[in-house]
Amino acid sequence: MLNIKMRKNYLNSIKLQESIIFVILVLLFALKKSTITTLPFLNGKYIYWLFAIIIGTIYFVSKKSNKEYVINKFDVNLFILFSLGLYNFNYISNATVFNINAWYFAGYLILYLIFRQILIDKGTIYKTLDSVYYFLALVAIVNGIMAILQSNNLIASENEYFKSTGLFYSPNHLGLFLVLGFISIFSLLKKSPNIYSKIFLYSCQMILLFALYLSQCRGAYLALGTVFLFYVITSTNKNKANANWKMVLLSSIFILISFLILNRANTNKEESALGRIFILKTALKQIENKKLFGNGFDSFSLEYNLAKSKYFEKERSWNETKNASYIYNASNDFLELTFNLGIIWILFFIFFIIKVFCLFRNSYEKRFICSIILCLIIFALTNTVLPIPLFIIIGCFFSVCLINLSEIRPYYILQNNSFFRIISVTIASLFVVIIFLRINAEYKLFQLYNGITKFSNSKVIAGYASKIDAKGEANFMAGIILLKNNNPEKGINYLVNGFKQSGKPTLGKNLAHFFERMGRYNEAEKIYIYNKNVEPFRFEARMDLFNLYLKTNQKEKARNTAKEIYDLPIKIPSKKIESLKEKAKNYFENEQKKAV
Repeated sequence: MLNIKMRKNYLNSIKLQESIIFVILVLLFALKKSTITTLPFLNGKYIYWLFAIIIGTIYFVSKKSNKEYVINKFDVNLFILFSLGLYNFNYISNATVFNINAWYFAGYLILYLIFRQILIDKGTIYKTLDSVYYFLALVAIVNGIMAILQSNNLIASENEYFKSTGLFYSPNHLGLFLVLGFISIFSLLKKSPNIYSKIFLYSCQMILLFALYLSQCRGAYLALGTVFLFYVITSTNKNKANANWKMVLLSSIFILISFLILNRANTNKEESALGRIFILKTALKQIENKKLFGNGFDSFSLEYNLAKSKYFEKERSWNETKNASYIYNASNDFLELTFNLGIIWILFFIFFIIKVFCLFRNSYEKRFICSIILCLIIFALTNTVLPIPLFIIIGCFFSVCLINLSEIRPYYILQNNSFFRIISVTIASLFVVIIFLRINAEYKLFQLYNGITKFSNSKVIAGYASKIDAKGEANFMAGIILLKNNNPEKGINYLVNGFKQSGKPTLGKNLAHFFERMGRYNEAEKIYIYNKNVEPFRFEARMDLFNLYLKTNQKEKARNTAKEIYDLPIKIPSKKIESLKEKAKNYFENEQKKAV
C-alpha cells in the first residue's frame, strides 16, 4: 500500500511539473516576436508559441494517463463559437489557412483543450497559478524597470514615437502587463511569509505604478481601477458591519487619484479619444449592414477603411477629418470581433464570459483569477489585445482555472482512445505542415525579390504567393518580381489584387506610380483620390493628385486641388508641409491672376 501511495504521489508530482513547465514555456514563447528578417511578413509576428502548443498537443494527447475528456457547458459554448467562426471563415471571409490570425485562433482553441486536460485537480491548479503569478510579476518588474530607463533615455524603445514601452511596441500593452503584474504581486503578498518579503513586494508594486504612470495608458488605468473596486467589494462581503467605511474611504482615494491621472492622460491624448469615438460611430454603421455574421474574419482594416474613404468623398468637419487616420484595428476588441464575426458570434462570446464570472465564489484564489480576467476584458473594451497572443493566452489560462475549480455538471465523457489520439496528432501535424508551407513560400519569394534566386517562371511565383496570406502584401511583392522580369501584364494584375486585398495607402501610391509610368492616368487618379479620402488630413495624397493633374494638363482640377491643399488645416506642423502649402498657394494665385 505504501509503495502504491508513493508511486501515485510521484506520478502526481510529474504531472504537476509537466503542467507548470508547459504553461510557463507557452507564456515565454508568446513574449518573443519573430526576428527572422528573411521572412518579411512573419518578421515581428508572434509565431514561436504556436510550435510550443503543437509539441504540447502531441505530448499530452499521446500519454495514456489522460483517459477521458469531460465535456461541460463551457465546452459546448466554445464549440458553438468555433462552428460560427468556421462558417464565417469558409463562406464570408477572404482569409485562407495561411492567415496568421487564423493560426492564432486555432492555437487558442488547442490551448483551451490542453489546459482543460492538464489542470485536472485543485492542487495542480493552485500550484500552477502560483508559478504563473511569479512569472507575471517578474516579467512586469523587468518591463517596469525598462520603461523607467527608457523614459530617461538610458535604453532605447522599440517604438520611435513613444519613449516608455518596455518589451512591447505599444505603451498601451506595457500598461496592461504592468497591471497584470501588479495584481499578481498583490496575490503573492497574501502568501508572503515575513515582513521583509512584504516590503520587497510593496516596493516592486511602487515601481510598477510609476511605470504605469509613464505609459499614460488610460485603458490600463481603467482596468486597474475596476479591478480595485471589484476586489474591495468582494473582500468586504464577509465583514460588512465594520468594512463599509473602509470601502468608501478606499474608493474615494482611488477615484481622486484616477481623476488626476486620467486628466493628465486625456490632456495629452485628446485626439486619440476623439479618433476612437469616430471609429466607433463609423464601425457601428457598417455593422448595421451585416449584423448577423459580420464582414468576414480578419476583414476590419480593409472594410472599415474602404467605407471611411467613401464617407470622406464629401467635405467633412475638421474635427472628423483630423482624426481619420488609416487604422489597422478598432482599438476595441469587442467592436472588432462584432464587425468581423457578427452579432451572433459576439453574443455567444459574451454569454461565455458571463457564465465564467457566474462561477465566482468569494474565495481568495477565485477573487484573483476573476481580477485578471476582468482586467483583460476592461482593457479590451478600450484598446486591442488581439494582435498580442500573450494576453489571450493569459485570459484562456485563468478562465480554464476558474472552470476546472468549479463543480460543473458534465454533459458527456469522451474517452481518450487510440482513435481520438490519432485524430488529435493528425490535426497538430497538419497545422505544422500549413505553417511550414507558408514559411517556405515566404522565404523563397523574398529570395526572388532580392535577386538571390533566379526567376524561372510566373507559375512558381503564383505558387508562392498563394501560400502567403499577408493582406495583399505578398501579391504586391510577387507583382514587383514579375515586373522586374519582363512580365508587365501579370505583374500589374498582382499589384492590383494586392492593393485590393490590403487597401494600404503606401501600396496604393506605389501602384499609382506604376500606372503613371504606363500612361494609365485615370486608374492612377482613382487611387490617389482613395488615398486622399482614407487619410483626409494628410497632404501627401493631395499633392500626388495635384502633380498628376499638372502632368496631364487638367488645369481646372489642379486649381481646385491646390485650393484644397492651401485651405486644409495643419495637424502636425513641419517644414515639408509648409512648403507643400506654399507651392499650392502660389499655383492657385497665379491661376487666379491668369483668369483675371
